[in-house]
Amino acid sequence: MRLTIKSTVTLHSVVYYSCGYFVTSYGERLFLAGTQSCRDTGRKRRSAQASTFDQGGNLPAVRSVNERGVSPVRHNLRMKIAVLGATGQTGQFLVNQALQQGHTVTAIVRNPAKLTIHHALLKVVEADIFSANSLKAHFKGQDVIMSCLGFPTSMLSAVTGYSQSMSAVISAMREARVNRIVTMTSWYTEPDSGRQSPFIIRFMLLPMIRSLLTNMYEMEKTLQKTDDINWTVVRPPGLKNQPATAQEFLTHEGYFVPDCGSSVGRGDVARFMLSLLSSNAWVKKGVAMTTKQYE
Repeated sequence: MRLTIKSTVTLHSVVYYSCGYFVTSYGERLFLAGTQSCRDTGRKRRSAQASTFDQGGNLPAVRSVNERGVSPVRHNLRMKIAVLGATGQTGQFLVNQALQQGHTVTAIVRNPAKLTIHHALLKVVEADIFSANSLKAHFKGQDVIMSCLGFPTSMLSAVTGYSQSMSAVISAMREARVNRIVTMTSWYTEPDSGRQSPFIIRFMLLPMIRSLLTNMYEMEKTLQKTDDINWTVVRPPGLKNQPATAQEFLTHEGYFVPDCGSSVGRGDVARFMLSLLSSNAWVKKGVAMTTKQYE
């Protein structure tokens, strides 16, 4: 039996809990009291990095060397981007923002009819995300692959979609000679990272979605074993169906952002993922992210 929440419209699998509520795969929320969100308290978070972007997800054209000693690329570079999971809610934010920034986007989908976005720089193609042969033709000529793929959790069977699709994606990238990918997973994918989470997350939510997080972690480990792929794994907390804001990002090289229990809008996740095209700071790394929230 799959764990579900009854909404006014349909049934969706619970995929995350954060900031006082369970979040479903379509962003619907079931609130629980007594949790703390991440607020701007004026404290310095040594383990978190804050970065400022505008509402469209844009970096300044030129920035100074960052804390990692890597000079970001100029933002006005236009790229050819292949997007996986483009019909999902985060994927649609990413496609829209990429087009607004002037990138050329190839949306690789299972059902083209589900993507209602129309733009001169957008091409929508159909492919099997589990087949390298199906993907490689659409990867040729791309500068970067960006994945917002998501798979439902189940109480009866193990989740395998993340690792299986990534194996196909990596094979297709090698055949198409594309070596850059930005993908998303979640906070707490590493099995022991949840020990520092709030009680209700550690003992109620994480056991329910452990199969989902385990497969995300397996996918991350697959990427870590590659020598020829410049990958970045973006780990957001609970997802809300909200557009991009101008809020600062808080980032941490780990499996969650310390002292922050906030959720984050899908638009801001897309904004952050696209910002990585302008920087080498997180290449071959996983980065937990959220946005700073103000009282």
